[in-house]
Amino acid sequence: MDYETPSTSHVENQLLVDDIVENTDLNIPECPIELKPFVGRSFPTLDNAIEFYENYGRRVGFDTRKNGSKKVDDITLWFYMVCNREDCAGANIGPSLTFKLLTELMGGYESVGCTVLDIRNYTRDIRRYAEGCDAQMIIDELKKKKENCDVFTYEYEVDSRSRLNHLFWCDPIAKMNFLQFGDIVSFDTTYSTNRYSMIFAPFIGKDNHGRAVTFGAGLFCSESADSFSWLFNQFVKCMGIHPKLIITDQDLGMKVAVEKVLVNTRHRWCMWHIMAKVAEKVPKSLLGNNDFKKDLNSCVWSELIEPTEFEEKWKNVMETYDLVGSEWAHI
Repeated sequence: MDYETPSTSHVENQLLVDDIVENTDLNIPECPIELKPFVGRSFPTLDNAIEFYENYGRRVGFDTRKNGSKKVDDITLWFYMVCNREDCAGANIGPSLTFKLLTELMGGYESVGCTVLDIRNYTRDIRRYAEGCDAQMIIDELKKKKENCDVFTYEYEVDSRSRLNHLFWCDPIAKMNFLQFGDIVSFDTTYSTNRYSMIFAPFIGKDNHGRAVTFGAGLFCSESADSFSWLFNQFVKCMGIHPKLIITDQDLGMKVAVEKVLVNTRHRWCMWHIMAKVAEKVPKSLLGNNDFKKDLNSCVWSELIEPTEFEEKWKNVMETYDLVGSEWAHI
């Protein structure tokens, strides 16, 4: 937070803010101009800044709370304050439950100061305000994280029309997780895409208690070999080493990228994805056969089975259920 004397006057900054929001539908609270915050405002001390925003919040109808800070040698490098209603948005609570929660917190409907429709409209207005520049907002936020923490890593790539094409990020905890538990990495892109049809691709592993831990994550526009190669390159660049083993689904582009980039990494297909395709592979007459399911699962899901024993069991299943020679027998 900047404590120096501002170089631009209060009125000039407020006029600039008013000009920016003039053509938006965002609600601008009525407040004396001397109490309004503006970009570039500075304060003699951090306590003065906190007091200013607490007073502003109370004046226009909301409470504030601390959302995080960082100190080095008793010097505050940054301090975040947010509206107390920010909790609901962060927890992905919808307008109706948000209004109900505020009613309980503030002691009645008459004390909330808004309706469910107001909350819903506010969410709509925020999305409209961010439309067209939300990718840049993400990059700006990642840039701030990098400024506050040198170990934080992010890389991105845009296309010829300056649209976000690839994005990778990794925080210090994820890096520490990889250094401790990164021998085996699960890479899964089967999560639902967002409204921009960008694919979410986390790098996941397990700690020594069997709990899932994150090693990093990415977003990209298409499941092509080039996209996977870019993401794998950023991951290796960030970590400094290749994982010993990576588990993925049966994607051709992913297979090509692993062979191209992760040259020292063993590649295995995820058994869950393989078994999820059973219904597409076997004859319909077997889908309701409980004996077939039991025999197949005992063969596939045994952690202690040796390769030779597996081959023998697999052969017996194929022969028993007349699957010898079928394409499915080789998945």
